[in-house]
Amino acid sequence: MKTVFLRHQAVPSNSTETLFDVPEVKQLDFHWIFTALRRGARLILASLAFGIALASLYLLFATPRYEATIRLLFSSVTSNTVNSQAKFSSAAADETDIQSQVEMLRLPHIAERVIRKLGLAAGSPENDAVLPPAAIKSFLDRLQVKRIGISNIIEVRYADAKRSRALEIANAIPEAYHDAQTEAKYAAGEKTIAGLENRVDELQDQVLAYEERIHQYTLKRNRVQVSKLKREAKATNELYAILLARQKEMEARQNLNVANAQVVAPAVAPIRPSHPRWALILGLGLVGGLGVGVALAFLRKLTENVFRTRGDVDRVLGINTLSVLPCLCYTDPLEPKEAGGRPVLSVIPETFRNKKCDSKSAELRTDLMQRFIVNDSSSLYTQSIITIRDALDHAGPRDTSKVVAIVSALPGEGKSMVAVNLADCAAEAGRSTLLVDCDLRDPTLTRILSPKSNPSLADILAGKTSQSSAIKRDSPTGFALCPSPRGRVFQRPEKILSSPRFGDFLNDMRDQYDLVILDTSALLTFVDARALIKHADLVMMLVECNRATFDQVRMALRQAAIPREKLLGVVLNKVSADGSNELIIGRGEPDLRAVNRCWPRSVAKRVAV
Repeated sequence: MKTVFLRHQAVPSNSTETLFDVPEVKQLDFHWIFTALRRGARLILASLAFGIALASLYLLFATPRYEATIRLLFSSVTSNTVNSQAKFSSAAADETDIQSQVEMLRLPHIAERVIRKLGLAAGSPENDAVLPPAAIKSFLDRLQVKRIGISNIIEVRYADAKRSRALEIANAIPEAYHDAQTEAKYAAGEKTIAGLENRVDELQDQVLAYEERIHQYTLKRNRVQVSKLKREAKATNELYAILLARQKEMEARQNLNVANAQVVAPAVAPIRPSHPRWALILGLGLVGGLGVGVALAFLRKLTENVFRTRGDVDRVLGINTLSVLPCLCYTDPLEPKEAGGRPVLSVIPETFRNKKCDSKSAELRTDLMQRFIVNDSSSLYTQSIITIRDALDHAGPRDTSKVVAIVSALPGEGKSMVAVNLADCAAEAGRSTLLVDCDLRDPTLTRILSPKSNPSLADILAGKTSQSSAIKRDSPTGFALCPSPRGRVFQRPEKILSSPRFGDFLNDMRDQYDLVILDTSALLTFVDARALIKHADLVMMLVECNRATFDQVRMALRQAAIPREKLLGVVLNKVSADGSNELIIGRGEPDLRAVNRCWPRSVAKRVAV
C-alpha cells in the first residue's frame, strides 16, 4: 500500500477522500512575523522616512517658545480669634491648602491682572474695559503651575515666543497673585472689623445700661437684683474688652499685610527654546513612522490573497509543497526593438506563444525550454526540478511506471515549461520518458518543440495513425514527445480525453515508458484537465507565485475532485525577488545568491533573487 504525505500526515492510497473542502488554517508565528517584516521592508522604510520628514517639517515651521520658571514657597497662617494669637508656620502646609494655591494661581482674574499690568492684550484696553476671553485663554494655555513633590514649593512656568517677555510675565505672576490676595484679605478684614465695631458698640451700650439699672436698684436697696445685675454687667464688660482687643488686632493686621507666598527662585532669562523639543518630535516621528509601517506591513500580509511562499500553500491548502521554482528573466532576442532589451518576467516569453513559427525561432524556443537541465545541472531551477523527480520516485514502487498529470488553476502558470524540464530531467537520469501534450485547445508544447508535426495524439485516438508514427524522439536528452494537433478545432476535447481510447493509449504507454507526463489545460478555464485526471496515477498541482489567488486554487481543487492518494503535491512556480522566496533559504535547497553565478548566460540574463 503506497502512501502520499500531505502536511506531514500519512494518507492511505485506498482512501476515497477528495479535496472538496480544503481547510484554511491561520497561524501566527515568529517566522510569519519575520516574513511580513521582510516583505514589507520597503513599505516600513517609506513610512519611517515619511514620519521623519513630517516631524522635520513641523520643526521647521513651528514657532519657537521660550519658557521662564519661577518658584514660590507657601506657608499657612493660623489665627485664633479667641486668644488673639497668630501663628505663622513655614513648615509643611496642609495638602488641601497647597493644592488650592496651585489652582488659585491659574484663576482667570490673576491672568487678567498680568495682562493689564504688562499691556499684553491687543490695543492695551483701559482698566475698566473687559478683556476678550481669547486673550485670557491664550495666557492660561501657556501657563503651567505644579507642586514640586510633597514640598510647599510651587513651580510656575510661562512660555512665550520672546524670551524677554516670558521672563517679564513669569516674574509678574507672583506680584499679581500677591496683589489679588492682599485685596481679598483687606476686603475680608474690613468686613470683619465693621462687624466687630457694631458688636462693640452694642456691648458698650449694654454696659452703660447695666450701670444705670444697678444705680437704680441700689437706691431701692434691692440687693438681690443688684447682685444679679452686677454679674451680668461683669460678663458683658469682659466680652466687650475681648471684642475691643480683637478689633484693635484686626486693624493692626490690616496695616501689616503679611503675605503667605515667598519667591525662593526668581525667573531668569531662558537660553534656548523649550518648544518645540527637537529630540522628542524627531523621536515621535521615527517611532510613529516605524509603527505605521509595521502595521501596514502586517495588514498587507494579513489581507494577502495570493500564493507567495510554501508556507502559504501549507497554511491555505494543507498540501505538501514539492518544490519552489524561481522566476526566470529573459531578454527577448526575437524582438529587440519592441522589447528594447527589457527583461520579460515570464518562464515562457509572450513572443514564443504566437502561432507563426519558422525554423530559426523554433530552434531558439527549443533551446530556451530545454537547456536549463542540459547545460547547467547546478542551477537552482535544475535542482528544483530534480526535487520534483525524486518526489515522483518516492511516490510509489520504483519498478512501476507512472502517469503524471500537471495541472494548474489558471492558464499561463508555466505547466509546459515544468513538463518539458521534468521530462529532460527524468530522461537524463536514465528513465524512458514520454511527454504528452494534452492541451488540445492551445498546444504550447507542440508549437515550441514540434511545430511541423502532422500525426498527433488526436490521430492516434482516432485510429488514423500508429503510435510510433506520431511519437517523436527529442534531443539531446532523448525523451519522447506525443504532440497535439495544430490548427484544428475540436468541439468537445474533454470527450476525447475522457474516452476509453485515451485510457487504452495510456495503458500502452505504461508498458513502453517508465514515466508518462501529461501537459494539460487550466482547470478553471476548461473541463479538459478534469476529464483526464481519472486516467492519471498522480496529479501535480502547479501554482504561480503572486498570481493565483487562494480562492481560485481552492475552487480548482474542489471542481477537479482529485482523490488525495493521487495528489502528489504542489509546485510553487515563478517565485520572484520581491521577498516572496524567503522560505527557500534554510530549507535544504540551494542558496539563491549562488544562482547568478551558475545560470547559463546564453539562456537567461539573470535569475530574480
